[in-house]
Amino acid sequence: MTNNNDDNDNGNRDRRGHKGGEVAANKTTSAASIAKMLKGIDFPANKDNLVNHASQNKGQTDDSDDVIDTIDQLPDKEYKSMADVEHEVGQIE
Repeated sequence: MTNNNDDNDNGNRDRRGHKGGEVAANKTTSAASIAKMLKGIDFPANKDNLVNHASQNKGQTDDSDDVIDTIDQLPDKEYKSMADVEHEVGQIE
């Protein structure tokens, strides 16, 4: 039996086939940073409301530009709560 290194790390992959840490490394913004920049926003809010509010709070986190870019990638819809926003952020790949 040959031992191929590409096949050896299957135990280190999640159910979607990603190596450990790969998904987290691709996400540049944290839920905490998003929540901090959207602090005080009134829900329901649409994507434009979210982007505008985050832009007004620019500088609140070290990754403000990344947070705004992430929010700008969200679908155009009405968000009912911070949990709704965080759910959609989790869908961005």
